[in-house]
Amino acid sequence: MENRRIVESNKIKDLLEYVTKDTLVVFDIDNTLVENEQEYGGYAWSLEVTKRWKEKGLKPRDALIRSYKTFAQVQDYASYKPVEQDTAFVLKSLQEKQIKTMVLTMRSFNFAPITFKHLLSVNMDFSKDPVWDQGIIFGGMAGFTKGILYAGPEVQKGELLVSFFEKIKYKPKHVLFIDDAAYHVESVSKCLVNENIPNVCIRYGATDERSQKFDPAVADKKLLSVIGKEKYKEIFEEIL
Repeated sequence: MENRRIVESNKIKDLLEYVTKDTLVVFDIDNTLVENEQEYGGYAWSLEVTKRWKEKGLKPRDALIRSYKTFAQVQDYASYKPVEQDTAFVLKSLQEKQIKTMVLTMRSFNFAPITFKHLLSVNMDFSKDPVWDQGIIFGGMAGFTKGILYAGPEVQKGELLVSFFEKIKYKPKHVLFIDDAAYHVESVSKCLVNENIPNVCIRYGATDERSQKFDPAVADKKLLSVIGKEKYKEIFEEIL
C-alpha cells in the first residue's frame, strides 16, 4: 500500500490532526494562505490573463509565461488577506511547537521580495527557523529564499520539492502538504511516495466558491480605476 493519503478540507485547522513532531508542513500561498483583497491580482485573475494570451494565439506554455509577467506588474497595486481568520494562528502555533514549516508556490523566484512583504503584512513569516537558511537558485524561474520555494511556470511542484530536498541533503520523516489545486496535491503526493517519504496532502477548498464568482469585467474596471489609463494600456495593450 502506498504510504500516502489525500484528503479534502475547507478548514485550515484540520491540518493539525495530521501533524507530529517529525512533520514538515508545506503550504501553498495563493488561495491557501492568502487571497487577494481586490478583484484583480489573484489566482482567478491570473487564469483569466493566461486565457486571453491563449486567445491571442500563444501556445499554453508561452501564454502562461506572459501571464506571469502581467501578474508581476500589478503586484505593487495588490493587497492580500488570510484565507481564514485562523490561518496566521495555525502557522504561529506550529512554529511555536518547533514544527518545521515552509512554502511551495507556483510564483516565480522574481516575486520573492513582494511575496515576502505580502505575507509579513498578514503576520506570516517562514524565515523563522527555516528548514534551510540559505538561498538557492535552481535555474529558470525557480529558487528558494526565506523559507519559500518558488517554482515558476515550467516546473511541477512535486518534482521541485524532491529536488530541493536532494539539494539540501534532507529527507523529512513525514510531509504534510496543503494546496487548493488538486493537480498540485497529486503531483506532490506521488513524487514524495516515489522517494519513500510518507505524506498527507490536503486539497484545500476554502476559496472554491469565491473563485467561481470571479468576474473579469469587474476586475478590469477596478484595476483601471486604480492604475489609470496609461499604465493599464501599457500592461494590457496586446490583449485588450
